[in-house]
Amino acid sequence: MSEKQLFRALRSIMFVSTVGVLTLIVFPAAAKLDEVPPGACSTWNIVCGSDLGGAIYGIINTFLVLVAVVAAVFVVIGGFQFITSSGDETQATKGKKTLLYATIGLIVVGLSAAIVNFVLSSFG
Repeated sequence: MSEKQLFRALRSIMFVSTVGVLTLIVFPAAAKLDEVPPGACSTWNIVCGSDLGGAIYGIINTFLVLVAVVAAVFVVIGGFQFITSSGDETQATKGKKTLLYATIGLIVVGLSAAIVNFVLSSFG
């Protein structure tokens, strides 16, 4: 096996591992967003009548889910850029940066979801 083939195989393994781990993190977190306190709206039911707190809760959680989906798409795009760089260092660096920033975005979305849910449940 040549060095170039080994490099491609390692990049493929790294991509599949990254997507697999992030899938195990993102989907349970997104599913967790659907748990709502009593009296609040569900994530996808934004119009809640006169319950302003429930409407805010639904809008914020819907926004967080959409941002998490966009970040997960960017993880896939970054991994694809990294794998298809074919030894081009600038393309590989671009893919690594995309993966890094998308991962940071997923972490920020997860933390913000936890903070929003904590604040709304403590005031609700």
